[in-house]
Amino acid sequence: MKIFPLNKETHTDNAEVGGKCLSLLQLIQLGMVVPDAFVITTSAYEEHAIRCGLNERIFPLVKEQDWAGVERTAHEILNDCPIDEDMSRMLLDHYSRLENTVVAVRSSATSEDQKGASSAGQYESYLNIHGEGDLLLAVRKCWASLWSRRALVYRQRRGIDQFSARMAVIIQEMVPADSAGVLFT
Repeated sequence: MKIFPLNKETHTDNAEVGGKCLSLLQLIQLGMVVPDAFVITTSAYEEHAIRCGLNERIFPLVKEQDWAGVERTAHEILNDCPIDEDMSRMLLDHYSRLENTVVAVRSSATSEDQKGASSAGQYESYLNIHGEGDLLLAVRKCWASLWSRRALVYRQRRGIDQFSARMAVIIQEMVPADSAGVLFT
């Protein structure tokens, strides 16, 4: 399944949904209040990347460690290549089921939130996204952030193979908040 809702019955792993999504699922399964969301799996990213010819175009640049070239090329390819019709239809169907159509589009990479590699701030997320066109663009931008210079350098320093990292995307309802924060332990 390429897209599915996040709820107490959701059972998955890091390879399918990435570290951030797994953390959200743990909160949901503990009974915490988490805004409604669904996830676009890493297999959807892989299919999009293959269809758009991403790896062939960036492989020589990765081999040369031309991080600026990788970032530029990946962003051009992933942002310009539209999501295929079936995937778009599925994504927009899940989006239409949300009560609040103002959403956060959040990256969830397989290389984040691991022992010895947090990847905090390496990948993009977009807030207050509203409307189908903006949603589809934000998803592609999240996928492209897998290839940002800072993420490439971080993975290189951690000894993580560049082509083993994959990206899932969480679409989550925005909620009016009085406060927010991040806790590091």
